[in-house]
Amino acid sequence: GGPYTNQHLDCLGRDARWILLAFMGGAKTDSFHFGKILQKRIQLIGSTLRARTDAYKASLAEDFRRKALPLFETGKLKPIIHTILPWEEVAEAHRMMERNENIGKIVLSISHA
Repeated sequence: GGPYTNQHLDCLGRDARWILLAFMGGAKTDSFHFGKILQKRIQLIGSTLRARTDAYKASLAEDFRRKALPLFETGKLKPIIHTILPWEEVAEAHRMMERNENIGKIVLSISHA
């Protein structure tokens, strides 16, 4: 989102694709260097699932199940997990996100007694 726009732009390599799906830090930024998009020949793509039909979303989920899940099962793809907390610490998990402390997912575990 907004506060990280230039950092994200700096991370992108030549001929990269930058795909925007949501803005956790807000949709606006005070400064943006459009010249870097041209210099690096970056493709900027914006989309959202909110306006899509339920059928489209179901098809997307099925594609993920068929194409990506096997890569996780073989270890070719690995999630980036910042930390795992018990469900009872959900408030702390939210505080971590609000303070922007995590890189990767914060996972809440639920124990079955």
